[in-house]
Amino acid sequence: MAESPAKPELGELLPERPRVTAVVPCFNAAEDLRAVLQDLADVQRAAGAELRVIVVDNASEADVSAAEVRSVLGDAGSVLRLAVNTGGSGGFNAGMAEALADGPDLLWLVDADARVTAETLDGLISALRADVGLAGVGPVLCDPLTGEPHEAGGKINRRTGRQQSAAMSADAARAAKAFDADANVLRCDYVAACCMLVRAAVVREHGLMPPIFLNADDAAWCIGLRARSGLAFGCAVDARARHPRFTGFPTGARWYAARNCLEPARALGLGFGARLRCALHEVGRACKLALVGRDDLGRLHVRGLRAQVRGERIGPADADEISFDRFESTDATPNIDSLPDQGLLAATFRALVVGIPARSMVLHAKPERPAWLPAKRVTFITDNGDVLERELTRRSTVGAAVVFAVVGVWLALRAAMQSQPMPLPDAEAVRALAPRVRTAPLSLSIVVLSFNRHAALRETLTRLGDVGAHEIVVVDNASTDGSADMVEREFAAVRLIALDENVAIDGFNQGVRAATGDLVLILDDDARPDPAALAAAVDLLGERGDLGAVTLLPVHPATGVSEWPFGDAQPGPRDDWPVMGCCNLVRRDVWLAVGGYDASLWLYRNDTDLAMLILAAGLGVRFDPAWKCEHDSPAAARKSVRWCELATRNWLWLARRHGRGASGIIGAVLGVLRAHMAAGFRPAAQLATAAGVWRGLRHRPKPIVPGWRRSDGRAFARLVSLQLRARRGR
Repeated sequence: MAESPAKPELGELLPERPRVTAVVPCFNAAEDLRAVLQDLADVQRAAGAELRVIVVDNASEADVSAAEVRSVLGDAGSVLRLAVNTGGSGGFNAGMAEALADGPDLLWLVDADARVTAETLDGLISALRADVGLAGVGPVLCDPLTGEPHEAGGKINRRTGRQQSAAMSADAARAAKAFDADANVLRCDYVAACCMLVRAAVVREHGLMPPIFLNADDAAWCIGLRARSGLAFGCAVDARARHPRFTGFPTGARWYAARNCLEPARALGLGFGARLRCALHEVGRACKLALVGRDDLGRLHVRGLRAQVRGERIGPADADEISFDRFESTDATPNIDSLPDQGLLAATFRALVVGIPARSMVLHAKPERPAWLPAKRVTFITDNGDVLERELTRRSTVGAAVVFAVVGVWLALRAAMQSQPMPLPDAEAVRALAPRVRTAPLSLSIVVLSFNRHAALRETLTRLGDVGAHEIVVVDNASTDGSADMVEREFAAVRLIALDENVAIDGFNQGVRAATGDLVLILDDDARPDPAALAAAVDLLGERGDLGAVTLLPVHPATGVSEWPFGDAQPGPRDDWPVMGCCNLVRRDVWLAVGGYDASLWLYRNDTDLAMLILAAGLGVRFDPAWKCEHDSPAAARKSVRWCELATRNWLWLARRHGRGASGIIGAVLGVLRAHMAAGFRPAAQLATAAGVWRGLRHRPKPIVPGWRRSDGRAFARLVSLQLRARRGR
């Protein structure tokens, strides 16, 4: 990918004493965090910069308190607590989004297990000051115990698409003449996020890290920023930081390595061949693990590729996706046998032709050289003496390797065909969607949309007097029955927005923009929530930062019959509910970040679309069948001709926007059949349904907002499954 010309306004000159905000994410590493906080306190006193520090607690079990951070850093230190673990990229993003609101000159990303000095920061600042063509820099990373350099930036192999760390000292970099001698910087594709200094203006303009949890997030980010800004990244060879070099035996991280392996190659614009070779490397790793008896770990590489193909490229894995056999502690320290150097082909030949020797073997969990199929019984041992025993047979090992090869090659081909890099999120959206822990009570605004239902609106507003809302906003869609006049005359405390024309569901968007509460209750004019249920929902959102919304079950006020048969069938609360209705409690900043209701839908399916947008944004949608809202709507019982057309069109748009693979196609077909059944024997309704199908297939839905979020299809598949189970249960 050709780089665009540099933009000097982003690579601007730094002030004499720049304002630097360090972002330090932490997850269950309190001792490491205390050590790096002391380092940063020393940097505060000695470095030539004004330093502030934001610690992002990624839902640690035992966290470092804000008081403790302030005792070390004073008022320049703060803690941002997240309700769930969002990984390295999520932690860095939450901290950077918070920091950008204060307008720093530079952002300093520092891992909790990194060790830094004032010379580290001064060296990085000097590199950026000397070269306005740099977006960011990192130091030479050294071993914490020996001080030996082990990484000086990284590059992407243009042929294989794989990441390659530059393991060279400053002297080696100079000898290779691979750096700018004046700036004393080794140019590279990316630098590690464990210690990276980047210009805040570049991040504000072009976006934060792709939210892919673990592995390749910093590489894809640096390459994406470079492509968008025209500015480079480099390693300041005279700056030093200490950070552990990972030499352990990877387990669950293998899933993330496979799922995210192509992100840097896509960001760099590499071709199909390089992307395919990169994906096939993960297939080879899976096969090798199968041949040594660790098919449980090999399966993680295949599952990671499958997730990538499905579009599940964001956030953490489900627990069952990264399950593997655990090592067991033992006091014994068996000797590790000497093994021949065998590659994949030689090991396969040995298994098929020679056979497996009838003896036991003890292997290090991560041998320096490949040594596959050494025995019928293998004992793996880690550095700390933990062991795992496996029984090997020719059928189990080679059979698993063949399955991984066949399935993996197919997945690799499909993954390599996806060339679009993941867009980078903007700071405002990240700040709104971060699952932060909130301590202050949340205020509530109620937004009611009205159109020619004078009596129903009066009843709803009368009932809302008991819910204790901060404010009530009524958006009148140009009613002709005197609804607006009635609100002004009888409900002086209600804020009225009288529109000149009927804009359908877009009226809700206007009401939310005008509201001032932390939470907004989105309410139809004929819907009345149970006050106790609403109060419980407000309290829950105050306690659970990982939830973006709560939806109440709509029931008929006279009969108590639910509009969602699948809602009645739920045994209890759940946080992944893929549908909303007439009564939805949503965080206002989340509503604005995901775009609210899609005005192009006009009516129907807009609430379900919003639920799936919130789920795609990484937050939960809570549903509790005990929390109900009365809904006295004739449309719930008998579908109008307009419903038949618009709801059918919008369902197909929903399937095209949020569905993936077979579930998207099946769901679209079932939705069309359901619409025809609802039309019944009414010719006008049947024609309207057919028109909805035509419009739904002919015109494309708007892309998901924001563009860096992409539905992975699971929410839509879940909705289809709920509907099918409800019909079978009748």
